[in-house]
Amino acid sequence: MFDVKLTTWRGGEVSAMFANVTANVLGDFAGKVLHEANEMCPYDTGKLKSTGEVTFDGMDNACISYDTPYAAYLHEHPELNFRNGKEGKWLEKALHNNEKELLQVMENAYKGLL
Repeated sequence: MFDVKLTTWRGGEVSAMFANVTANVLGDFAGKVLHEANEMCPYDTGKLKSTGEVTFDGMDNACISYDTPYAAYLHEHPELNFRNGKEGKWLEKALHNNEKELLQVMENAYKGLL
């Protein structure tokens, strides 16, 4: 009665492809955000800027961080007077400046898979 063709389920392959695309896009995006954040972060000796890095926690989480004892304090106090146009909340601002682009890039990458 019905003409049914059985196909091989490849859910694992598809999941791996999506995870790989996600990791690549997030890696590129996080690097771009770090670069922009470094342009806005307070600068005195260069120590703060030099500690900025991107790390990955699994396949779909990227973390951008700065590793100095004063990084969080400076970031969370935008009312401080920074020199040369530098500002507090630099990491948040860099992320928000690029979030629409990230969504568009992710959408395009996933459409490419489908």
